[in-house]
Amino acid sequence: MILRQTLFLLLLSFLGDYGLQAATISGQIELKQVQTRRANPRYGGSDSSLLGPASPFVGVVYLTREEGIDYSPPETSYKLSQRGLQFYPAVLPIELGSSVSFPNMDDTYHNVFSYSPEKRFDLGRYAKDAVPTPEVVFDEAGQIRVFCEVHEHMRAVVLVLDTPYFTTTDDTGSYSLEGVPAGEYTLNIWRVNAPLETSFIQVTEASKEE
Repeated sequence: MILRQTLFLLLLSFLGDYGLQAATISGQIELKQVQTRRANPRYGGSDSSLLGPASPFVGVVYLTREEGIDYSPPETSYKLSQRGLQFYPAVLPIELGSSVSFPNMDDTYHNVFSYSPEKRFDLGRYAKDAVPTPEVVFDEAGQIRVFCEVHEHMRAVVLVLDTPYFTTTDDTGSYSLEGVPAGEYTLNIWRVNAPLETSFIQVTEASKEE
């Protein structure tokens, strides 16, 4: 499926003493509403009184190269929280090799797990402010679907990317990816439950594309 999108490549600045050009890629993609599931605690109880608004399933825009991009994953962990019987954020893009912590901020138990082949894990049931906070290292690229065994409506996606150049859209589909060095890239547009869209772009001082 081909989506309408607007793309702008704008030269921002020069980096360091080497004259390396850095650009901002911004635009807007079409997002389709993702239907949320009805809250229904698997083991009964009054957990539904804790239910908060769901985090939106936003899109992810990222750049890749056929020859790969050199980078190191961050030393600090990303965070995928459980709050109001929801995952926050619902979509978490990370660099390959990064770790993600899963803090429980609810006054009830959660059990975070994934059966995705790129990373299968089950953190078991744990309460609010569990120490240490459960954490997972994601060492294979792919789309990791995350669930809660206690609250079956809860779902999120950890999108593990082999690139440092990525950003999420807002809930209207607008995005801005800053600090992109000049060069040739494949621009990838990811949305949940939709085929990946790709296009070739070239980032130069004079680049501008719509």
